[in-house]
Amino acid sequence: MQPTAGDLQAFLLDGAAQPDTEQAEQALEMAGAYVLAYTRGRGKDAGGKWREGVGEVVMSVAARIAANPSFVQWRNQAGSFAVHRSEGFTGFSLAEQFVLNRYRKTSM
Repeated sequence: MQPTAGDLQAFLLDGAAQPDTEQAEQALEMAGAYVLAYTRGRGKDAGGKWREGVGEVVMSVAARIAANPSFVQWRNQAGSFAVHRSEGFTGFSLAEQFVLNRYRKTSM
């Protein structure tokens, strides 16, 4: 999968945290940088396309970034009604690490 801003916007189709095209592109760029750093440059093939499974990881990381781009956790409460937003991206999940570790360059 080669995620695009339109793909991310469709994935986040909940209304409240709907990013515009520029925000979606920035989230994808940031997520791609995290993934390439983790895989030490091996997340893309020679043609510049994301390897198998890596594009999906980029999409899920970008979704967490777009949902809370300030990376600040907050909570509002009024009586029994509460709204909570987590920090956004704080690291790769275990499933994401499993995919990325297939391409991560390690020492001998």
